[in-house]
Amino acid sequence: MHIYICKSDIKKMKVKNATQVFSRTVSAIMRGFALRGVSGVPVSAGDTADFLLFFDKLFDSLNASTINVVEGKELRGAVTNTSPHVEFWQYAVRYLENIKFFNRKASQPPSVKNFIFTIKRIMYLRTTLSTTTNAKFLCTRHINQDPLENFFGCIRNHGARNINPTCHSFLLSFKTLLINNFLSPHSPGANCEEDDTEGGLAELSNLLSGEPPSPVMEPTHTVNIPSTQVQVDAATYSQTYVAGYIARKISMYVKKCVLCTNELLANNETDEHFLITLKCYTSKALLYPSTTFIKIFSNIWTYLNSIFDSICHIPNLKQTIHNVVLQNIAIDNFTCEQHNIKSYLLDIIIRFFIYTKVIALNKILKGQYNMVTPFTGLKQLAFEHYRKNKHKQAKINSVKQLPRV
Repeated sequence: MHIYICKSDIKKMKVKNATQVFSRTVSAIMRGFALRGVSGVPVSAGDTADFLLFFDKLFDSLNASTINVVEGKELRGAVTNTSPHVEFWQYAVRYLENIKFFNRKASQPPSVKNFIFTIKRIMYLRTTLSTTTNAKFLCTRHINQDPLENFFGCIRNHGARNINPTCHSFLLSFKTLLINNFLSPHSPGANCEEDDTEGGLAELSNLLSGEPPSPVMEPTHTVNIPSTQVQVDAATYSQTYVAGYIARKISMYVKKCVLCTNELLANNETDEHFLITLKCYTSKALLYPSTTFIKIFSNIWTYLNSIFDSICHIPNLKQTIHNVVLQNIAIDNFTCEQHNIKSYLLDIIIRFFIYTKVIALNKILKGQYNMVTPFTGLKQLAFEHYRKNKHKQAKINSVKQLPRV
């Protein structure tokens, strides 16, 4: 398997570029595809999947932001006396101590050493808080650098441009922001994300009312990967996954209609739902579409791909596609007289299809593309336009980045 990465498009200060790769979703899909040999993924990719899952759990444990446990993500909950955080951190320290980077010689970079130090200090902090202050829980997300950076960002923004405050002005700004509830949980332009809180006085109502915090729920979900060896390509699994998303949208429209539900959803999980099984880690997150619905969706999606480039210039595009699909694709499998599923289905699929097409074309026009296969049709035109005008756009960007006088 070949992975194409455009280094120039990756912003160095964006942590999300790493967290999107070191995620549970990537790990689960990689392990499942490795077990089945989908798209040529080797069996040895299972080791990489374990590595990614470890860091996903480690990131979760250090970003706990809620008292209640997130279903399927037990380490995203607050650290308590009964939570698995401390046990996992002890394992994580041993795991990281054995990580070596092989270049000319085996070595451990400072980032890994500092990660180990951070985990040990977090464990020490948790122990100290529980013994000296009798703290019931600890939200690790609230003690990272982002809340501190957001706070100082609010101080700097107070009073127009307060970039070099004295001790007296800092104290006055802090008092004002405290009364104003910090105004915003995010510092504009800073390399940090929102604190995911309601502000500095978010807990004032609980403090005055004396209400106890919500109880911590124990997670019960586990992920099972089907072991059936069936050779199916990744595109087929992806279409089934998108069909499940469309079926979920329609089920919200028909609500509890038994007839519509039976026609939309499968009674039992089958091999077609392999990718959905890998991605689903909460009990109600994803739905399993029926075989008939998967076939209808696949026929419509394939037909839209074949005609879109030739009709995309026509005014009232959505209605035009709607009429053309009705004339050429049979959608007579829905028998409910109360709900017009056929029209609603086409409306959702066409809007979603146009949205994905526009997003893909815009990425090519901005140079944010991965050319795994040669472009054709509109994508080829978009690529030629980008290649012809990229130097002009680079000059415009350089002018925008000039310092203000």
